[in-house]
Amino acid sequence: PLTRFIPERFHARHADYVEQHRDTETPPDAFGVAGIASAVRISGEEFPVEVSYSNVVESDAVLHTLIIRDVTARVRAYKALERSNLDLQQFAYVASHDLKTPLRSIGGFVQLLERNHADKLDEKALSLIRRTAAAVKRLEQLTEDLLSYARIDAEVKQFGPVDMAEVAQEVVHLLDAAINTADAAVTIHEMPVVLGDRTQLAQLLLNLVGNSIKYCRDRAPVVEVSAAQKDQEWVFSVKDNGI
Repeated sequence: PLTRFIPERFHARHADYVEQHRDTETPPDAFGVAGIASAVRISGEEFPVEVSYSNVVESDAVLHTLIIRDVTARVRAYKALERSNLDLQQFAYVASHDLKTPLRSIGGFVQLLERNHADKLDEKALSLIRRTAAAVKRLEQLTEDLLSYARIDAEVKQFGPVDMAEVAQEVVHLLDAAINTADAAVTIHEMPVVLGDRTQLAQLLLNLVGNSIKYCRDRAPVVEVSAAQKDQEWVFSVKDNGI
């Protein structure tokens, strides 16, 4: 009998539903809840199940069928993922705050250097100072993004217009040290404005261009970032001479 699988606390409710819907095509809410429900093993142990309803009309009678799937492994994996997300959130919180202090110090030192010694430095040195200050600001924003993305209860961001030309230039500035060290040539072709999440698009481009510079064998990396419209979509390409 079906009640063999139903926890004791749902027996009365199940009996009422069966009585009410015995001659209808509406299946009884057998386990008391929709979605993931609770069933009971022969040992008395409860376990999570997913219940699917179906019915067949035959000879003016309605046959209700239920498929009961044991989803213990799925629920266990989901709980493990929740724990992992919580650990990530805690790590991101600590990392974000730990990173802010040295970043503020670097930013402060750069400002002091510019304020107190600008008159003794040439334009090249001043340009390096300004680029360092800009890189510190971008790193501060990345630490904030890391924290927000790791939050389990973070709201899904609404997509908005993203100027990919600005994003690409930001990526080039972030990779400035790697580009100079590898003597890389990075060319950004004309970029469109698209609908999306700016931070995620920047992270994606940062990873792709960064890998192009990193995995270049023994040659100087040559990287091209371009976009072309195809039907109703924009197709982005990152081309390199590496592996």
